[in-house]
Amino acid sequence: MFLDLLKINKSYQKIKTLEKKIDELEKKIEQTNEIQCINILRVKNGQYINDTAIFEHSPYIDITSFKAHEIYLSNDHQFYLLDVEEKDYKRPIALENLIKIEVKDLSNKFDLLPSKMIPLFIISKDGVKSIEACEILAQLGFFNCYNISGGYEKWPINKIEGLNQKLD
Repeated sequence: MFLDLLKINKSYQKIKTLEKKIDELEKKIEQTNEIQCINILRVKNGQYINDTAIFEHSPYIDITSFKAHEIYLSNDHQFYLLDVEEKDYKRPIALENLIKIEVKDLSNKFDLLPSKMIPLFIISKDGVKSIEACEILAQLGFFNCYNISGGYEKWPINKIEGLNQKLD
């Protein structure tokens, strides 16, 4: 009788473990499907997307500061620009229409973001905090995020024509 109870208890534990794994797999499949849908929409709408994001099912896309600057200056794309740096960080440039939420506050203040569907370009000093922000937002269901690699440090500053300056 006692051995039967032990077998039943072990079986019960195995079932609970399997149920937990099934739940995790279902969440992963749901997240992958959401990412694929967003990537299809990006392609359909002519938005920037790289091969890595497609093949690795990345919940966000890394974009160079130069490409982000190009999109920022064009009128062809709708997006929001999120700055996740600390309030006292001295920004080297003034970008218009910034949404400012420090990365440490993002989990509590993500509801200040206007939309999950419109692309969200995320910038920080050097691109490290913006990666963290992308990961936080992906956990919150934001799969239309672009990490601006290099952040403010690599953002192209307007150059003076005729001085043979190169963009960094």
